[in-house]
Amino acid sequence: MPIELFCGITPREVESVSDSQARALTPITPPTAAPAPLCGVKAALLSRPDPNPGISDLTCLTPAESRRLARIRHGGARRQFVAARHTARALVAERLQVDPSTVRLRQRCSSCWSDEHGLPEPVDETYVSWAHASQAVVAAVDRDAVGVDIEAIAQFRDASPGLVALMCTSDEAATLPSDADERARALTRLWTLKEALIKVGETSLGAMRDCHLGLVDAGQEDGTFQHNGWDLTTVEWSGLAIAVARLPGERRHDGHQGGRL
Repeated sequence: MPIELFCGITPREVESVSDSQARALTPITPPTAAPAPLCGVKAALLSRPDPNPGISDLTCLTPAESRRLARIRHGGARRQFVAARHTARALVAERLQVDPSTVRLRQRCSSCWSDEHGLPEPVDETYVSWAHASQAVVAAVDRDAVGVDIEAIAQFRDASPGLVALMCTSDEAATLPSDADERARALTRLWTLKEALIKVGETSLGAMRDCHLGLVDAGQEDGTFQHNGWDLTTVEWSGLAIAVARLPGERRHDGHQGGRL
C-alpha cells in the first residue's frame, strides 16, 4: 500500500479517514517508493483550527488514553493526541474489516509497566504505530513489527550541538551538510529514521549515537533502503519528514518480536 497523504483533516474526519472522508479528499502522492505491500501508512495534515476534540472523538479512547489526555493542557497538543490515535484506529479497522469504534489501542511501558505510554500492543495480530508533530499525524499498520515517526524539518534548523551529539554517530555528525536548510533536512531524516527503529526495538534514545545510518545527504531520493535487517522508508512532505521501519518479506512471521508495535 502506498503512503497516502491527506490535507485539511480535522480530528472528527480522521476517525473515518479510511471511508467517506478519504474518498472526499484528494491524496497527495509523494515522489517516493511505497512501503512493501501489507504495510499501510496514512498521514494527515491538521490544517483547520479546531483545538478541542469533539465528544465523538473521545468515546473511542481507552481509560489510559483518557487519563493521559486529561493531563495535556495545550489545545493543539490535545488535538494531535486524539487525531493520531484515530488515524491509527482507522487503519487497524480497515485491515481487520471492523468498525473503528470497536478498536482499542493499548500501550505498555517495558520499564515501569504503565499503560499510559510505551510501545503499542498488537490488535488481533495487527501491529500498529503512530506519531504526531507540528499539526500533522501519521500512523502505520502491518502484520509484523512496524514503527513510524514524523517531525517538522524546521525544528531541526537550529539543532544544538548537544542534540546532534545525542542522535548522530561521529561519522554522521562530521559529514552533515554545511548549508542550514540541507543540514536541517538531513538531521530530520536521521531523527525520524532512528525513532522508527526505536519503535521496533532495534535501538533506544540513549543508543541513537551508536546507530549508524549515514543518511545525511539531504539530496538523496526518497525511497526504501535496509539497515541491520530492517526496511526503512523515508518521505518528505509539506515541510515534514516521515520515516517507517518494518521487516522485509523474507523475515516476516519468523518469530521475530521486534518492539511489539
